[in-house]
Amino acid sequence: MKYEGIPGYRFRLPKEVFTSPEEYSENECFYPNPGEGLYNENINGQGRLQSCKSGAPIVISKPHFLDAEERLYTDIKADMNPDRDSHDTFIELEPVRLYSNFNN
Repeated sequence: MKYEGIPGYRFRLPKEVFTSPEEYSENECFYPNPGEGLYNENINGQGRLQSCKSGAPIVISKPHFLDAEERLYTDIKADMNPDRDSHDTFIELEPVRLYSNFNN
């Protein structure tokens, strides 16, 4: 892909990044036993950061809860309309070629 004429590689976060370990077992180490209650429930589409922030109920997701369970954005009293073209998370890297010339 190119951005303003500069070539680059685009990497997107796959849906599995925020998929609960009940559905995607490879995420088990990122979702320790959540315990009971709303803030501890494993919900597809969000990652829990409690263990990183002293038990505070902090979660992370893609914008507008893209790729999340529908209840995450329908239960919120806000205009959440996830759209892949507008809300997907990605990083673009410009390829850099390193040349060394040891003969000079």
